[in-house]
Amino acid sequence: MFARFFKLGLALLLFGALASCSFTTGRPITRPLSYHVRDVTVIADATVPTRIIAGVDRRVSAAIAATRPPAGAERVVVLVRIERLGYGFNARRNLQTARFSVTAVSVETGEPVATGSFRVNNPADDPMMAE
Repeated sequence: MFARFFKLGLALLLFGALASCSFTTGRPITRPLSYHVRDVTVIADATVPTRIIAGVDRRVSAAIAATRPPAGAERVVVLVRIERLGYGFNARRNLQTARFSVTAVSVETGEPVATGSFRVNNPADDPMMAE
């Protein structure tokens, strides 16, 4: 008898936890989930080598050129800002790491429509792979 109540309580608790994940804000997402990216600009301070800036710009521009724009999507320009370039901590102290932020700015209004901050870790200890 006790096991049956315990199973029922556990099932209700699990169901409530899963249901709460889907209703975090209580309102639907109103912003578009895809954008028509027109161009990219990569900026960084003087401590970041120009080879890295040019490489990021080249790769993101190639990805934009290879992607077909979604119909009716808002036109944006992407700004990539490399904030920090250095080495990791503890077990990753020999591996390069970079922190950067990406902002999508509307072409029509000039307002930022989406932003995000990311950290990238180099998977290899080879100095040629660092850049």
